[in-house]
Amino acid sequence: MDELLSELEQSITISFLYRTSLEKHLNYEYEYLSNHSASISLFAFQSFSNMPYIISRKLYNTMNTSKNQKLSKEEFINGFITVYFGSIEERLKFLFDFFTFDNKTIHIKDLKILLNNIILFSQIPTNLIEEFFGKIICDNNSEIIFDNFVDYIVNKDCGIYYVFF
Repeated sequence: MDELLSELEQSITISFLYRTSLEKHLNYEYEYLSNHSASISLFAFQSFSNMPYIISRKLYNTMNTSKNQKLSKEEFINGFITVYFGSIEERLKFLFDFFTFDNKTIHIKDLKILLNNIILFSQIPTNLIEEFFGKIICDNNSEIIFDNFVDYIVNKDCGIYYVFF
C-alpha cells in the first residue's frame, strides 16, 4: 500500500512539474508571438503551429473563447493546458468545439474534411477514421450534437478515442 501511494505521489509530482514547465514555456511563446502586445494574431498562430491552414485556424478559433478574433494570453495558455491536462470531459468539449462550425452540432461533411486534414498532418491510421465514420453513418445522422459525439468517441468502443486521449 505504501509503495502504491509513493508511486501515486511521484506521478502527481511529475505531472505538476510538467504542467508548470509547460505553462512557463507557453508564457514565453506567447510573449514572442504577440510581440509583447495584448493578443496573438491568426497569422502568428499559424506560423507557430506549423499545421495546415484549416487545422490551425480551427484550433485558433477554438482557443479564442471570447470570439473576438484576438487570442489573449489566458486563452492561449488555457487552450493548451486543456489539451494536455484537462479532464476527459474538458478535452471532449474542446474537441467538439474544434470540430463544430456553429458551436451546436457537427456536420458529418465538415467532420470528414477536418479529420482528413488531421490524418495528413499526424499520420493517424486511416482504418480508425473509417471505423469512426462507419459507426456514425450506420446511425444515418447528418449532424452530431455534443452528447452523441461523446457517445461515439467514448461509449461505442471506437479506436479513435485512443488517438485523441
